[in-house]
Amino acid sequence: MANTSPVARVRAGIPIPEHDVVVPWGATESDLFALIPRTAFARSLGGWPTLRFTLLGIEGVFGFNFVTHPERRLIEVALASGEEWLRAADEKWFRREFTRLSRLLRRAMGKPNWIDLPRKRHRRWGNWSLWVDLAVERGYYSLLGGEFTDCRLQVYAKSALPRKRR
Repeated sequence: MANTSPVARVRAGIPIPEHDVVVPWGATESDLFALIPRTAFARSLGGWPTLRFTLLGIEGVFGFNFVTHPERRLIEVALASGEEWLRAADEKWFRREFTRLSRLLRRAMGKPNWIDLPRKRHRRWGNWSLWVDLAVERGYYSLLGGEFTDCRLQVYAKSALPRKRR
């Protein structure tokens, strides 16, 4: 077996087996809708298109981040925080969810090669240009009007950012 990076499965983009496509990093929202009909998507509170599919063994609703890229291109896909997550104030629930997602990701990608701090509830696979990150975080979300805890799963392609001019 070749020595491959744990994130090799998402290097070219986000595979969406339910639609038999790979959405390439750096794609525009129009590119996304050319691959998958716009009617298949909903919108998150933050304006991200969301779609239910399976990524790295995890079935859920994922959001496509075109918002934080300066040219509005795909830079991140994240498991959407459902109402259940946002209502859950129980620390045990987040610990169980982190454990469940960790097991699925380890099955898909092996042992985390970058960050592996299960007691701090943070695991990361990848390198400086592309990573898969799973973490339980506390934060403030103004659209929800306050603090919340989130079990965040993100696939992020820093390599999709435009290069800085010197």
